[in-house]
Amino acid sequence: MLGPLITFAHRLSLDDAREMLGMATYALILYAPLLFLALCAVLYAAFGAFALGFVLFAYLCSCLATMHPREKPWRWLRLSRAWTWLRRGVRGKILIDGEIPEGGHGSCVLGFHPHGTIPLTIGWLVGSDEIESFLGPSQAADRLRFLVSSLLFYLPFLRDICVGDGRLVRATKGLFADVLRTGRSVILCPGGVREMYMAQGSPGEDRVLRVLTRHKGFVRCALEHGYPLVPVLSFGEQELLDVSRPFPGLEGWVKRGLGRAVGVPWFSGRWGLPIPRDVPVTVVIGQPIRIEDCDGLGRAPSDETVDKYHGMFYAALEDLFNRYKDHPDVGVRYSRIELCPVGEP
Repeated sequence: MLGPLITFAHRLSLDDAREMLGMATYALILYAPLLFLALCAVLYAAFGAFALGFVLFAYLCSCLATMHPREKPWRWLRLSRAWTWLRRGVRGKILIDGEIPEGGHGSCVLGFHPHGTIPLTIGWLVGSDEIESFLGPSQAADRLRFLVSSLLFYLPFLRDICVGDGRLVRATKGLFADVLRTGRSVILCPGGVREMYMAQGSPGEDRVLRVLTRHKGFVRCALEHGYPLVPVLSFGEQELLDVSRPFPGLEGWVKRGLGRAVGVPWFSGRWGLPIPRDVPVTVVIGQPIRIEDCDGLGRAPSDETVDKYHGMFYAALEDLFNRYKDHPDVGVRYSRIELCPVGEP
C-alpha cells in the first residue's frame, strides 16, 4: 500500500514540494472556517454536547481577549515561513515602475487592483524583498499593514490567522487612521467585494481587466494624513479563482435578518477547490502620487481635492496598465482595462 506513495515521494522535486506546501497553505487559509465546523462535529460525536460547549466557550473567551487591534501577534506565526509558501503556490513576479530613491519612498498608501476573487497575492507581496526596497528600511515589510474585511476577524480559525500575523487590520475608517498616525504604510484593495464579482466573464483573447473606481475613502484618509498614493496593478489576479453565488436563498435570508445584502460566495480553482490555478501573476508597483495641495494635515480635505487625487490615482493605474500590458514579464495578457464606477450589488 505504501509502495506508490514511496515512489511518488522519490519523484517529487524540491520545487514540487514547495509548490504543494503553497497550495496547502492557500487551502488551510480558505478552508479554516469549514475546518472549525468539522472539528466541532468530531468533538460532539466523540465526547458529547458538554465537551463541545466547554471548548466553544473557551474559544469565545480567547476571541474576546484578542479582539483589540493593538494586541501583540503570535510571534511564531508572524515569523513562520507560511507566507513565503503563498508565493510558491502561485507563479508570481513583482515589477517596480521607475527608479527608487536612496532610502526608499517612505510611508505610502498602496491601492491594490484588481481585488480578484481573493487577493491572497498580497500575502507574498507584503513580505517580499521588492516591497521592502520600494518603501525603504524605515518602512520594511514588518511595518506595512494590510487592511482586510472586518468579516475575516469574525470567522473561526480565519480570525486567528489574521490576529496571529499582526499585520492585518480591519478595514474601518478609524483603524485606517490609527495606522497612518503611527507612520506605517498601508496596502488595501479599494475595489472590495464588489470588484471581486466583476472578475468573471472575460475569457479567451478578449480578456478585460475590470477595476471598480467608486470608493474614495482611502484617498480622503491619505490626503488627511499627507500620505502619497501608490497604484499597484496585478496582471492575472482575476484568473486565479472563480467566484459564484450558489446560495441565493441563504443570501436573501441574511438580507432580511440584517437589513443589508451579504454575499455568500463559493470559490473554485484547481480541481474545483479554492486552490489557485497555475497562472503566472505579475504585480506592478507604480510611482507614488505626492500630495502637493492638501488642505492641511489633520483636517478633512475638500470634496474637490479628493476628486482630483482620486482621478489622478486611477489615471496612473490606467497608464500603468497600458505601459505594462505587453511587457515580457507579464504572463497574462489583457486586451483592455475597464474603469467601472459601479460594481455588482
